[in-house]
Amino acid sequence: MCWFIFQSPLSASMLATASETNFQEATSFIRLYFSYSSLFYGVCLFLSLCLLYWFSHLLFQKLKLMVCIAFCILSMFGMTFFPYFGIKYFQEIEECQYKNDLSFVLPIRFGCEMYQSLIQTPSFDLSKYSHVFNPAKLVDPQNSPKKIVLILGESTQRGHMGIYGYIKNTSEFTQSLDGKNLFIFTDVISPHSHTNISLQKILTFQNYENAKNKKWYEYNNLVNIFNSIDYETIWISNQDSSTGIGSNGGMAELSSKKIFVSGYKRWYDEAFFDEKTLHYIKDSINDKNQFFVIHLMGAHSTYGNRYPKEFDYFSNSITQGVQNQISKYDNAVRYNDFVINQIFKIFSNEDAIVVYISDHGEEVLDLDGKFIGHSEDRVSRFMVEIPMLVYVSNNFIQLHTNTYKRLRESTSKPYMTDDLIHTIVDIASIQVEGFDPARSVINSLFNPNRARIVGNGRDGVDYDCKLKKQKSFY
Repeated sequence: MCWFIFQSPLSASMLATASETNFQEATSFIRLYFSYSSLFYGVCLFLSLCLLYWFSHLLFQKLKLMVCIAFCILSMFGMTFFPYFGIKYFQEIEECQYKNDLSFVLPIRFGCEMYQSLIQTPSFDLSKYSHVFNPAKLVDPQNSPKKIVLILGESTQRGHMGIYGYIKNTSEFTQSLDGKNLFIFTDVISPHSHTNISLQKILTFQNYENAKNKKWYEYNNLVNIFNSIDYETIWISNQDSSTGIGSNGGMAELSSKKIFVSGYKRWYDEAFFDEKTLHYIKDSINDKNQFFVIHLMGAHSTYGNRYPKEFDYFSNSITQGVQNQISKYDNAVRYNDFVINQIFKIFSNEDAIVVYISDHGEEVLDLDGKFIGHSEDRVSRFMVEIPMLVYVSNNFIQLHTNTYKRLRESTSKPYMTDDLIHTIVDIASIQVEGFDPARSVINSLFNPNRARIVGNGRDGVDYDCKLKKQKSFY
């Protein structure tokens, strides 16, 4: 099925993603990828397993059973090994990111990746690691905004946003904002095409250059940093709280306050603005210095479930098949634009800066007209090209003129969000071990020539050399 849908063997990233899903996400996945051909393959697989069980039961003799098991193992090896070599050999074998080591043999690669995936998933409270980091301190408290807000979007590709030049009006709410208050960063990508592994780098000092030195949770993180300088940390999420062992739930547990508005990912993101949750947000805003993380559902599949009926803006009776899927995604992007604009308004009267990014992008039939979704094993430019919007209030503009100027001068710089922690630390005028000014996009020492490698660490894909050149199918 992995080969059929993703043109990739079963991988560690797929298993890690599956382990962090829930019933609602699983049903969304089935609805998104269901087809009669996939149903046919599924039935064939089930019948094959039944037949295998019948043969093993019938031929109960030990020797024959061992031969049968050996045959199954060799078949699994062959299904993983030979299709990969055949495809890669007859296409572009030099493109293979694993050709220089033994992990080129896919079963070995899979075993190694799965082991790494398992050992990098902590089954403990992240707060136990807080004491190992040197405390941060404010360099210039007068230059530190009182409210720093990070909005984490979901599966939002900037190529489908009107504010980035998309042909459909999917950004009418943010485009209505005064240009002096909104900065649009035009060349930003995510380090991965899956949520959890992206957030591990977005929220910590881990990046692809140092990922092999130690595990992601052994690097200092944004929530812990703001806790150590007496900022109140508040985590508000429409994502599932059950994945507490990952970066999402683990960071939430570190926060001073946390609220999950939807335990099963079933509510629209406007759940943030119902009476109970909005009261919680407004009640949380006080005279203290505060750091907010607001985690949206954004344009997560299945796209038609991400917006209420009144936001069914681009669909009509003639948008069927491919165009129907695109229209649903565009509706979800437009609704997401409405939600983030509402969040901007909440902080418009504060000394506040609000940073919005998506965890990763989404391919919606963009590359070849065939694939929908995101996959670490067939990453494309559309899966990593993300929006980065920075909203600043009028109070912020008056109080932090130097930071405002640096933001204005930085919007076209090439950037990858595994360095976002450095930029937020820089905005807050924080001194902390691990901060590198060359990784802060607003810093005069920023390095615009850093290679942007997405996917599998140093062995991943160079976005600027390979992915950026990909042409859109439409």
